[in-house]
Amino acid sequence: MGESSICQVRATVMLYDDTNKRWVPAGSDNPSFSRVQIYHNPVANSFRVVGRKLQADQQVVINCPIIKGMKYNQATPNFHQWRDQKQVWGLNFGSKEDATLFANTMMHALEALYVPAGADSAQNGPPAQESDEQKRLAHQKQEQQEKERLERERQATATACAPPAPPAPPTPPPPPGPPPSSGPCPPAPPPPLSGGMLPPAPPLPNTGGGGGGGANDLAAALAGAKLRKTAKDEGGAAAPTSKPASSASGGGGGGLMGEMNAILARR
Repeated sequence: MGESSICQVRATVMLYDDTNKRWVPAGSDNPSFSRVQIYHNPVANSFRVVGRKLQADQQVVINCPIIKGMKYNQATPNFHQWRDQKQVWGLNFGSKEDATLFANTMMHALEALYVPAGADSAQNGPPAQESDEQKRLAHQKQEQQEKERLERERQATATACAPPAPPAPPTPPPPPGPPPSSGPCPPAPPPPLSGGMLPPAPPLPNTGGGGGGGANDLAAALAGAKLRKTAKDEGGAAAPTSKPASSASGGGGGGLMGEMNAILARR
């Protein structure tokens, strides 16, 4: 049973130049992406990192075994490094998803190196099936990460294009309080009359002058004189007295004064 690839990512392979204290691209002067894979040999329970340039010549730029106890350092989300027996390797990944996938596979390989080869074949299953399962899981994980990245970009675009919410309407002012008390309350109106009856109208003013009152007194005196004359001259003396009465009624103000003078003369 030969080796099989359990991880494949795109990254720029770097080497640390300890003399000049700087990182340099492996295999050429100009950095370029390579296809970096982790191979697993289930019979020998060994792992190694192999990288080939994406150019036409597919130059091998890394062929590094993964040894037991090796320190794998994730310096940044996109740049990881480790040291083997000879030098320090670095990978500058094309995306965070590739960096996460490679780091998870590397940690799995380091843990597997502590298990002796063929020690638990019943638990691990056939090597070919294990390799296929790992590849399937790695592929599913990579697809899931790609979907999440696209969803984040879509939400960010939608948020940037959404119009701002309208401002909230201003709060209405509170109602005014009651007016201040400036004095005692006005008296209540009088109660209505019982039965709904209106009060009687006031008497009409006296429109007549002083002459009208004198005429009334004169008529009353004349009436009294007539009564006294009637009581005194009963019988035959009634006829002559009726004449002055008719004369008084038809003669106006002058006849009335003459009648009174006659009566006073007879008395």
